Amino acid sequence: MPISPQSLQHVYHLLTKRESARASHTDPFHQLTHRLHRHPAPEEVFYSVHNSLKYRTSNRYSNILAYDRTAVQVDGDGYLNANVVCDGKGSWWVASQAPVPGTFHPFLRAIYTGAASTHPAINRPPKARPEAALLVQLTGWEENGVTKADRYIPNIEPGETYAVPNHHTRNTMVIQSQTRLRKDDLSSVITQLLLYSLDGSARTTVDESELRKDEAMTVWHYHFDAWPDHGVPEGGAVDALRRLILEIARRREELGDCEVWVHCSAGVGRTGAFIALSSLLGPPPTNPIPQSPLGQSPLGPLPAELRHDAVAQTIDGIREWRGMLVQNQDQMRLVYDMAKV
Repeated sequence: MPISPQSLQHVYHLLTKRESARASHTDPFHQLTHRLHRHPAPEEVFYSVHNSLKYRTSNRYSNILAYDRTAVQVDGDGYLNANVVCDGKGSWWVASQAPVPGTFHPFLRAIYTGAASTHPAINRPPKARPEAALLVQLTGWEENGVTKADRYIPNIEPGETYAVPNHHTRNTMVIQSQTRLRKDDLSSVITQLLLYSLDGSARTTVDESELRKDEAMTVWHYHFDAWPDHGVPEGGAVDALRRLILEIARRREELGDCEVWVHCSAGVGRTGAFIALSSLLGPPPTNPIPQSPLGQSPLGPLPAELRHDAVAQTIDGIREWRGMLVQNQDQMRLVYDMAKV
């Protein structure tokens, strides 16, 4: 039975109050003032966004910041506005903003090295270089005449290569297009890419003879194009989204529990709804991660009236990992309607 408008508004209000409490500890002036005058309180450390404030120009939006304690760290290769996100049931994802041009290289480098898997909350450092990753894009490159995502994946033909240099680390990430396929039942364009990392140089052109297939990572990029800006999927697009969620879960299992990166534009609204639905609709993980060692929320548990509300519990839980996930009431309604709980 669908959630009533009154119940939805009530849950949204309760979760918004908790999110406002989190945001009060990430306010730049609040954090700076308290650090100047005393040691920060535990909740200020828990919700610290110091790194995001340090690298302001690398954030797509000034008010969308990444919690330090769950941020993906790229070894010596720059800052990312991206967080590991766990659902408390053993599943995890990476929620990211659409990378801005200055972070294309660390974004690709993080995927190539499996950087998210080494986070203490995940603690699954790959025994060798990861062989595959899944990347889900939920925004258009441009929507209503406004750039929502910069083209970190160039529009190149199969077999062609594109180099992304980093002069600071003298490393070049190379993208080689393999296949591109439109799947209408998923409302998605699926692009298979090979990703390479060349050390010792930072170049904008690369000879194909330099690329060793045994050092390539395969990345499947799913671009879902039926989620309107400032709206939610409707009609057949809802069915396509459900199929996409199950497809990603199936492919992840098939690929040996590889990393799944999800982004929209800011990496909170559509991204949060996708992750919440993946948790609620997807099969339980065959190799679950243990309960997070990062500590309990300073906010305490949800009110007793929401103790058995799986949607509210899921949304509030993932917001502990990245702020503002499932950003508005329409997105929350979508999660309730699709989860049917």
